[in-house]
Amino acid sequence: MAIVEFNYRPIDVDINSIRTIAELIPCVKSNHLDQTEYLTNLVINGEEVTGQNQSLYLNRKIEANDLIQFEASNSKDLIMQTIDELPGYIDSLIDTIDLTVKFAENSQHTLVFALMKDVAGKIDSFIQLISQIHQGLTINSDQRLESGHSIKQLEIHLLSVTKALLTAQKKEDHVMLIDLLDYELKDNLTQWKITVIPQIKRINTI
Repeated sequence: MAIVEFNYRPIDVDINSIRTIAELIPCVKSNHLDQTEYLTNLVINGEEVTGQNQSLYLNRKIEANDLIQFEASNSKDLIMQTIDELPGYIDSLIDTIDLTVKFAENSQHTLVFALMKDVAGKIDSFIQLISQIHQGLTINSDQRLESGHSIKQLEIHLLSVTKALLTAQKKEDHVMLIDLLDYELKDNLTQWKITVIPQIKRINTI
């Protein structure tokens, strides 16, 4: 009989009434996940199911010698994992900003336009991640950081810089664009990396 595990512990599942992996998933969700948990991984016979191979696994029949392992995390764990990944995300964004500034200084406007779309998309994703962190963790937006700013002020500043970048791009004001990217935006993102993220982690890992 197939073995089904949830967070590395065997669970009782009526395999006889379930034919495929796709049918098994909602059964595990309804009987073993609580309201704060999400399925984060599925491993079948040592092979992780991903977006690339899920069609091969989800619709195939469950076999007697299968080992099917579900992993779940609660919402806070997922958010803390996101926070751990944010510094690397910010570094990547700053690298793109540096490249954009370099092209702007050399009047390579076509390349600047293409990279600005990438920068804008990454900033939008970053703002959405910060919003999710706000909803799931303890954050005092008014507390002063070592820089003298509060998280709320950094959020407002980031939004204002984003709007100013769009304005500078529309006006083709390359001097303003370079200044906003190289100073305002990079400084804001650096503050998130070196002060805000460590503070959020300290508060929420006590």
